[in-house]
Amino acid sequence: MKDSASEKIDEVLVQVMHRYRDFFLGPGINMDEYSVPLRVRPDFTAPLVTVMGYTFGLKELTVDNDHYIEVSGNVYSSGFSLDRFRERIKEELSKKIAPGIMKNFATEKDYAHLENGDFYEYAQYFEFSPEEDIQIATKKKKEESKVTKKMEDVILQQRFKIKKKHLNDLLKSPEKFASAVYLYCLRLFVSAYRKSL
Repeated sequence: MKDSASEKIDEVLVQVMHRYRDFFLGPGINMDEYSVPLRVRPDFTAPLVTVMGYTFGLKELTVDNDHYIEVSGNVYSSGFSLDRFRERIKEELSKKIAPGIMKNFATEKDYAHLENGDFYEYAQYFEFSPEEDIQIATKKKKEESKVTKKMEDVILQQRFKIKKKHLNDLLKSPEKFASAVYLYCLRLFVSAYRKSL
């Protein structure tokens, strides 16, 4: 049974995944809806989004009363290196690089949530350890993967712990919470993931 905080976080994650998909359908990229499918899976409240063959997901996890946002992506390349990804995500999440990436995907609404106009403000809501919060998981499949032809999925998972002192503020402002998750957690993960392939 999910507590009310988890339910509110799930609502935010659904918004974020729709926003992620809508980015590819909008002007500029202009992909059609069939090229960016939403997939529903029982273990994810928010829909999964597949873009150019890669599937990304967001879920809320509660461990010892701490709330986490887990971002995940399927790994198809046998040459994928977890160590290379760890190095890349450290760079992407750094104060030097992260704001530039976030700015690329920001809208007026995202700017409105900032107190001093610095996108790195979104980093303050989360804790993250590249050594402890990134892992590769394998999941058995009922039928072989269309991409890898294997009977299992290999999934890169990264967890962001929501700092307790910010949780209530974020839950009171779901739009701000959605901006933080979209720009800081999802977009930086996808950026690091793509650069480490």
